Amino acid sequence: MTNKEYMAQSEEVAREMETVRAEFMAQTFEDLTLYEKQRYLEVGSRIMQEDTTLNLYELYKHPEARAKLFVLVARIALDLDKKFPTQWRLDKFVETMEEHYTNMVKARIVSTDRQAVSHLMQAIEEDKKLSPEQYKSIAKSLIVSGLLSD
Repeated sequence: MTNKEYMAQSEEVAREMETVRAEFMAQTFEDLTLYEKQRYLEVGSRIMQEDTTLNLYELYKHPEARAKLFVLVARIALDLDKKFPTQWRLDKFVETMEEHYTNMVKARIVSTDRQAVSHLMQAIEEDKKLSPEQYKSIAKSLIVSGLLSD
């Protein structure tokens, strides 16, 4: 595969992911099918178990989608539990999921090959002058993506 073909394929995957995210953001709780509820509960369970095989980068890159996912999972779980989903219970559930997500990100940071990140960031810095904010954003994205994990 040539570099041009690889880039075209990558752009197509990025467009597909953006479409899926846009459709997800347009959904309401009432729109969810049983299958979708099961899938969201599965993702929620993996977050609660701090399963770092999840795509943390997408959750990191789109905090509004992460927040919506956590609220949907909380509502589904509380509905299945047959307990009235009070705002306090929903908030606590979402807060707990966010804590587990944060733990997952921390685990990813710890498992990252910092020397590889450093070398890559030096190469990027040499090629193009970045603002400190851009530099920090790229470094965080590399780490959370897991591309340079040990």
